[in-house]
This record gives sequence, structure tokens and C-alpha cells, in this order.
Amino acid sequence: MRNQFRNAIAFMGMVFFLSIVGAVFLSRRLTREILRPIRELLHPIHAISRGELKVRADVQTHDEIGDLAESFNTMADNLEKSQESLELRIIERTRQLSESERRFRDLVNTTDGIVWEREISGHRFSFVSDKVEEILG
Repeated sequence: MRNQFRNAIAFMGMVFFLSIVGAVFLSRRLTREILRPIRELLHPIHAISRGELKVRADVQTHDEIGDLAESFNTMADNLEKSQESLELRIIERTRQLSESERRFRDLVNTTDGIVWEREISGHRFSFVSDKVEEILG
């Protein structure tokens, strides 16, 4: 009877030990499987934060992680469109400013008189019209 009792306790101890080892192994495996899609999102997230707006997250699931990946892709698309729009606006504004400056210089340089602009702090002329040579020699 004592032998059977010891055997039963030893068996229960072994089952308990194997259950603990199995639970640890299973929890590590599950944690890795749960964290894997999150870790895969880190590369595109970091790339987008560095301004690499062509990088997209690979959407492999249709759960919360997949929704998050889709959201990052949509955000990158919108940022890319905004950047392109801003670049086009800058190009257009630069063109308009150059045209306005050209018209101003044409107007000033055809005026009978000397037109100048002077820096207040440096007491230097930052602009003098072309007529200065004609009038002053």
C-alpha cells in the first residue's frame, strides 16, 4: 500500500512537473505567435516615421493587427499625397514669386529715376535699379 502511495505521489509529481513545463513552453509559443504580427509591423512603422512613405505594411490577417496595418498603409498613402500636393504648391508659388520679381524688376528698371533698397542694419544697398548708370554715369 505504501509503495502504491509513493508511486501515485511520484506519478502525480511527474504529471505536475510535465504540466508546468508544457505550460511554460505553450505560453512562450503563444506569446511568440501573438507578438509576431506586431513585430512585423515595426519595420514599416519605423520607415514611415523616417519619411519613407513608399513602404507599406503587409496585411496578413483580418483581425485587429490587420486593421492596424491597414491604418498605417492608409496613413502613409495620405501623407504621400499631402507631400506631393505640398511640393506642387511650392513649385507653383516659386514660379509665381519669380514671375512677380521679374515684373517688379522690369517695372523698376524702366522707370525714369533711381530706385534702391537699403538694409537698415548693415547700411548696404540690397538693390539699385539699372537707371543709376544712365542717370549718374
